[in-house]
Formats: sequence, structure tokens, C-alpha cells
Amino acid sequence: MIDVLRQLEEYGVFHDAEWGPITAEDVVSGSVVVREPELKESKPKILKSRRAWVAVAAGVITLLFLGLLPFLISGQDSEPAEPVLPTGWIAFELQTRSVGPVEYADVFVVTPGGDPIQISPQGAARWDHICPLFSPDGSLIAYGARQGVDRFVAIGGFDSNSGSVTNLRRHVFEDGSFAPCPKAWSPDGSQLVVIDGSRSLVLDVDTFEVTQLPGTDLNRDSGVAWSPGGDLIVYTGGVRSSGVWLVAPDGESLEQVADVVDGITVSWSPDGSQFLVGSGLAVSSVFTRDGTPVMEVPGAFAIWSPDGKWIAYWGVESLGDDSFMSLGLWLISPTTREVIELDTGSFVNPPFRVGRFGYPAWSSDSQHVLAHAEANIGAGAILAASVDPNQPPIVLSESSPDDHISGPLSWQPNR
Repeated sequence: MIDVLRQLEEYGVFHDAEWGPITAEDVVSGSVVVREPELKESKPKILKSRRAWVAVAAGVITLLFLGLLPFLISGQDSEPAEPVLPTGWIAFELQTRSVGPVEYADVFVVTPGGDPIQISPQGAARWDHICPLFSPDGSLIAYGARQGVDRFVAIGGFDSNSGSVTNLRRHVFEDGSFAPCPKAWSPDGSQLVVIDGSRSLVLDVDTFEVTQLPGTDLNRDSGVAWSPGGDLIVYTGGVRSSGVWLVAPDGESLEQVADVVDGITVSWSPDGSQFLVGSGLAVSSVFTRDGTPVMEVPGAFAIWSPDGKWIAYWGVESLGDDSFMSLGLWLISPTTREVIELDTGSFVNPPFRVGRFGYPAWSSDSQHVLAHAEANIGAGAILAASVDPNQPPIVLSESSPDDHISGPLSWQPNR
């Protein structure tokens, strides 16, 4: 009888909700034999059999799988998620007009996803505005200008909401032909290195007092960078020069520490123990503070990321006659020597001239490399390449065949 009761329990009718409990008397009288098929047909609401639960679970899983299968299949061919736009304003110069063989530029700013805004004044055909440069905290912007016979550096507050310049002040330079070019801010934003002709000057932002650094034979393409600790300035001779010098901000202790042909871009490691000279040719170089070579970077215009993890550079191949074929934008790790090619789309295929290569600039979070890519003929573009090589580049601004983006780019640090 006990075995029979256990079997009835297994069928789910030992405590049936419709007829009540099954007792031993029911089993002895044999009435349960008559009711057993009726109970099976009544589909009791509560299933207590383990085998029944397993069967139900298997069915549910099968239905879920069949229901999700179309989504799983379609997801394999789905488009990748839209890349996240980097933040901050980008300042650049755009050469918009020519008078004879001389080209003249204006200064613009653009934010990712927005339209370019001209921040330099619109004026006569021979006015020239060049070398825009954000301060380390992004609150100020400086650029060089020549308006007729007046040559000056303009410094003003930058409104991140509107992209406008406020409280613009000027420091006028005497006796020269070209617009001066701001090159490097001190880490605290109180001083600014300016290249004026062949001279390198340190300008106090508050008082406009000027200290001339020793050394001549400089030019607008000379690379300049202030060490993170503020105690040293490294600069190069620029195009057709090979000297690399270290000097204190007060002009003392000038020392030539290395030779890099056509050294144009200069940057420091975040800890200030090493500096990088990016050549306009095919090889850039890393040095210690005393000029000891550390490593070579197999490309042009190399620049260190703010977090120190990567060095960005353009891979190039010489075509002769001061022209190069771009081989793309690359990263190299200064510690592991790992090399990654970034996605720069179709903007690196034609040959590039030396003076119109895209000087890279890093976002302050070290997640994007900014560069302008411009061919000998045709339009160019400012693009942001993600350090994730699987992400497509983001085109921030394009120029027409009649205009071209020139010189280094400046990316406003996050505020």
C-alpha cells in the first residue's frame, strides 16, 4: 500500500486540489483505480514529478532559443556601434588666400560635430594669423598675427560654450617681416615660448616681459616643448637643421644635446625623464634629458601621449623632391615596442608635401590622435583617430581644394 501511495504521489494526485487527499481507505477499496485515468485527463495544476519539471524546463529553453535565434543570426552582420565623439575644441590655421606666391591664413576653432568658427579678425588680403595654441588648462588661447606693418602675439580667454575669444591682449614685436609663432606654454600657463623670425623668446603672459633665449637659426617649423617640471625647454632647428638644444627658461645653460635632421615636433614623457624629437623625414628619436639616445621611432612627426603609454607618428615613404607617401598613422609603445596601425580612412592615400603633413596632437585623455591629412591637390581634413584600431576615424572638419589646413593643431585640454 505504501508503494501504491508513493506511485500516486509521483503522478501528482496524492494531494489533489479538486478531490482532496487520497487516503489508505481509497487504496484498499480500489476506488482509486477507477479515478486514476480521470485524474490524468484533468491536467492537475500542480506538477510534483521531477521528470515532469525537467521536461517543462527543456521545453521552455527550446522555445527561448528558437525565439532568440533570429536575433542572434542577424546580430552577426550588424553594423558596429557609432564611435563616441571626442570632447574639446580644436584650433587650427586655414590658408584661405594668396597674394603672388605668398599664402595667408586665418585661425579657426571647431568642436567635434560642429562647424568651424573663425576667431582671428577678418581683414585685408595680406593679414596673416598663425600658430593657435591652447594653454595647459584650456582657459587661454594664443596666436601670432601680422596685420599690415603690425606684428604681434594675441592672447585671450577662451569661452568653451561659444568658441569665442574674450579680453584679447596684444604684445607687439618690432623689426620683422613675418607673424610671430607661439610654440609652447609653461606647465603653469604663466609663460609662452614664441618663435619670432630666427629668435626664440619667452613671453610673460601677465606682464608681457620678454626673455630672449640663446641660439639663432630657428624658424617657424622649429619644435619647442617645456618640460613637465618647468625647469627646461627643448627646441630644435626645424626644417633643414639638425640641432637639438636644452636651455633653462631664464636663458641660462644652453646645451646642444643631440642631432635630428628636420626636427619639427618635440614632446616630453609625462615624468620628464625623456623627450621625443619628431623628424619631418622618416625617423624620429627619443632621448634622455642629457641627450642619450633611447630608441628610434620609425616615422615622422612623432609625439608622446599625455599618459605616456603611446607615441603617435606618421609612417612615410620618400618619393623624392620633398614629397612623401603616407603609410598611415601609427602608435608605438615606448616600453614594449608594440606597434599598432590606426584607422585613418581614405585621407592618407595621396602623396603629401613636407610642410602640409598632419602634425599629430593628442586628446588630453590619450584616447584619440588628432591630425590633418592633406594631399598636394584636393581637399584635406582634420580627423580624430581612436587608439582602438577597430574604431573608424572621425572627420571633424574638411577644407576645399582652394584652401588648406596648415601647421600644427592644438587640442584644448579637458576642463
